[in-house]
Amino acid sequence: MLPTEPPPDFSTPSPYYGDDWGGMKSRKRRKPPRPPKTKQQMQAQWLAFGLVTLAILMAITLLPRESAGVVFWGAVSLLVGGVVGIKGIQNLPTIRAVLLRDIRRLRTSYREKHARVGFWLAVLAAGLMVLAGNRFSPGADNAELEAGLVYLALGIAVVGVIPRAQTQEWREIRTHLRDQSNWIAFGAGVLILWVVAEANGQIVGVQLIDDLPQDDQFVYLCAGLGLVTVGLGGVQWLRDIQLKRDVAWEWVVMTVILLLGLGIRLWQLESAVHRFVDELNFGSVVLYFEGNDTIKLLHPSIRGFPALYAYWQHWGVGAYGRDLFTLRIVSVVFGGLTLPAVYWLGRELFDKYTGLIAAALLAAFPPHIQYSRLGLNNIADPLFGVLALAAMTRAVKTQKRRDYAISGACLGLTQYFYEGGKLLYTPLMVTWIILGLVLWRQRPSLQGLGIAALAFVVVAGPIYYTLQGIDAPFTPRFDDVSRVTDLERTVDETTNQDLYITRLKTALRVYTHQPEGPVIYFGGEHALVLGGLIPFGLLGIAYTVWRLRSPAFVLVIWLVSTSVGNSFLNAPAISARYVVVFPALALLIAVGIRETGTRIWPKRLPAFSQGIVVAGLVAALCIYQVDFFMGPQLTYFNEQIRTKQKDGEDALFRARKLPLGTHIYIIGDDIIDYGYAQGIMIYLRPGMTVEILAPDQVTWLYLEAMTKLENAAFFVIPEDTRTIDRIRRFFILLPPEKSPYNVPEDKQFLMYYAPTYLQQQPYPPVLGIEPQP
Repeated sequence: MLPTEPPPDFSTPSPYYGDDWGGMKSRKRRKPPRPPKTKQQMQAQWLAFGLVTLAILMAITLLPRESAGVVFWGAVSLLVGGVVGIKGIQNLPTIRAVLLRDIRRLRTSYREKHARVGFWLAVLAAGLMVLAGNRFSPGADNAELEAGLVYLALGIAVVGVIPRAQTQEWREIRTHLRDQSNWIAFGAGVLILWVVAEANGQIVGVQLIDDLPQDDQFVYLCAGLGLVTVGLGGVQWLRDIQLKRDVAWEWVVMTVILLLGLGIRLWQLESAVHRFVDELNFGSVVLYFEGNDTIKLLHPSIRGFPALYAYWQHWGVGAYGRDLFTLRIVSVVFGGLTLPAVYWLGRELFDKYTGLIAAALLAAFPPHIQYSRLGLNNIADPLFGVLALAAMTRAVKTQKRRDYAISGACLGLTQYFYEGGKLLYTPLMVTWIILGLVLWRQRPSLQGLGIAALAFVVVAGPIYYTLQGIDAPFTPRFDDVSRVTDLERTVDETTNQDLYITRLKTALRVYTHQPEGPVIYFGGEHALVLGGLIPFGLLGIAYTVWRLRSPAFVLVIWLVSTSVGNSFLNAPAISARYVVVFPALALLIAVGIRETGTRIWPKRLPAFSQGIVVAGLVAALCIYQVDFFMGPQLTYFNEQIRTKQKDGEDALFRARKLPLGTHIYIIGDDIIDYGYAQGIMIYLRPGMTVEILAPDQVTWLYLEAMTKLENAAFFVIPEDTRTIDRIRRFFILLPPEKSPYNVPEDKQFLMYYAPTYLQQQPYPPVLGIEPQP
């Protein structure tokens, strides 16, 4: 017999419908009480209100004057109306609850049931950025640039509505910094750094360390830096460093990228650009270290820069000789070390794949390769700036004292090289941290920030102690060349809106549209970023803009602050002022590749295949950049830097291989400055005399007065047959020689060498012409 169910008891309410068991009566739901606003929510609302207001004011500034007034009062009305409307909605909890409930339902449905929409939105965003990049190409007119800005704005808006794929793994946060500092190590480090500072600044006047050798200064500087960092980070921090097996493959890939990057930078390091590119200033200071062991390393000896970088260059020059290779090898090392630093920053801001992609792209980034192959200290700033940002990002996650200490120490080291790092990275770090204290979901510890600030002050202190002691400005390079020509001119131009806006546009166009000029360090016919990478960079900007509450937003601040800062300098299109932002460009391009690939890759295909495709794309982009740099870029650059009729520097490089004591004669109009030529010859081969002559100065009387008891070398323009015939009437010459270096043929001199052993012999017809009486 089957059991029978008891009859329903309609006197008790249904557990599903309450007392409305028949579905005929609606039940009024009780709304939970609205929680009060937290302090962070109020801060976020006020910050959003301020950002909107600032954006409106900037838009008004860019508009023509005749329409600015209408837009201003319209913006004020919208702001007031928006505030009143928001306040009214807040006072209507029912409407607000319904709106929030519907928004949550829509968001859940959008993410779970309509994931394919995200695919098409990602494709649309990529297409818009391709169109924008095409409009930003060199040679585009204003209409095309404006169209590119429209496509860029649309692409950013589309990215904003794409469901986010969280690629960042946050670690567990410690609420307290439990490690204790070793104050003995810290105190010893401070004392040692003071010794270095006093040896350079001489404020107290301790005679014992007045003539401290530069080798001792460097050892003390390294020891003080290490003790301060370990002391603030806690001596126990070394025991926490472990190499996990699951990240070993990352280090293998990073090692391959590093080796390839170093190989690219070492390829034809001297011969590919066989000319001083504003490097003689460092070469001249390098010579000071020969025969003098008491050079002040922290004095602004190189056009306002400390002599520390030239001290490192002295190691190579002293060991392997005076040439361009030994002068540039230090830059190769710094450029190579920046690659793993960028990998670390990308790993901390996003994930390991983004970090590896960014490192590979930077290894092949043409402007970074160029500055890694020049004997200039510009390339040192990005290394320590990137390390400071990476360590601070990790410190926010781990809340470890050591990470805060490393960040502050690396930020302090940005004060020792090119002045761009000094003026950019410290304000960038401060702005970023202030934004993080207000908006980040995981905020930095105030105690940790105090440790970072203390490390920064102690490490950077010797530089400012020295400048104060010798009564020099804290920004000597800026004050030396830019105080009148740049800053005051900019202040005057701000009164004329159109002039300053033009300079600001130039500072923004150097990434995609504006070639370098008027001073040439990178040169070429293209902007800093090649056309094939521009869409990925724009996508990276779009994805990063929507991470306002994440540390990744630093890339946007980094990019904008560099351009705005350079807009206040004369000639804002000079690439040397943008070396500090090269890592950010590589990271933004990597973000564009990584985020777009994650969203458009079909879910039914394995993730391993996605990695293979992305790796192939990155490899293709790297080959594309390296091929461009080694081919068209270097060819055109060698033509650009030789603007005069003939290359006088090439003649000096060829002359250094002649016997010591040879008299060098360079004959031609407007060839090279005499003082500059003497400086080059002193660096390359001291003991050689150089004369710069115009063709009309090579007269019969001048040639008759020359001695034949010493070797002579004449560098003459091939077309100047008149001067060549005159020289042959007085000297027996070897056959003419062309340049063995990578110099355009139309820029070369012919070298006629007159050794002394030939001048005592009869005139053979093949060597010279017998003088006429």
